[in-house]
Amino acid sequence: MLIGKTIPLHYLLSEDQQAIVYQRMEDKAGNVSYVNASGAIIIDKTAPEKPEISIVTKKTQKGNMYNGDVTASIHTEDKVVGDTYSGLNTVKVEVLNNGNVTQSKKHIM
Repeated sequence: MLIGKTIPLHYLLSEDQQAIVYQRMEDKAGNVSYVNASGAIIIDKTAPEKPEISIVTKKTQKGNMYNGDVTASIHTEDKVVGDTYSGLNTVKVEVLNNGNVTQSKKHIM
C-alpha cells in the first residue's frame, strides 16, 4: 500500500541566477534522500553586455588606402558576467562597398 501526500509548495526564482532545485526527504526512521531536477536552471533577464569585437588590418603609409587585397583579422570575446557568459551564438561579418554587401559570412560560436 502506497500512502502519498502532495504538499503544495511554490517557489519563485526570479533574479538572474544559476540554480539547482532539489528536495531533501527524511522519513520517520531518520533515513535521508535527495532528489534534484535534472540539470541547472538558468534565469537570464539581463541583456548581455556587448561582446568586444576588434578588427585589425595592416596600416600603410597612406593610412587606410590600399592598392591590393586587404586581410582583416577579427577577434570576438564573449564577456563573463555573474559567473556566466551571455551566450553569444553567432557573429555575422559583412563587407560593404558604397552601401552594398559584397561579402557576408556567419560564424557560429
